[in-house]
Amino acid sequence: MSGYYLPHARAVFDHSGVAGCDRDARRVTRWLRRQHAAEISREDVRRQALCQTVNAEAAEDVLERLEAGGVVRLVVSGHEGAGRPRRRWQVNPNFRNSR
Repeated sequence: MSGYYLPHARAVFDHSGVAGCDRDARRVTRWLRRQHAAEISREDVRRQALCQTVNAEAAEDVLERLEAGGVVRLVVSGHEGAGRPRRRWQVNPNFRNSR
């Protein structure tokens, strides 16, 4: 019986009560593993990883959560001319190479 019920129970408990930001962060980490990208932007996360299901602020929240977990690191690039500096997140090489 444990071979049947235990995997199902784990799946239920793994997905129940997961906050939206946690669920989105998990989705982005799966996307990052498939992409093998060295750097990403907020728009990459919003458009490609989360398929435009969140706004820019929610994508920023997901990136902050991933940064707190050591998956990504904020890198502010220098810019030429007027405007804001470009914000990108560097993906942890240990995360990219792990399976």
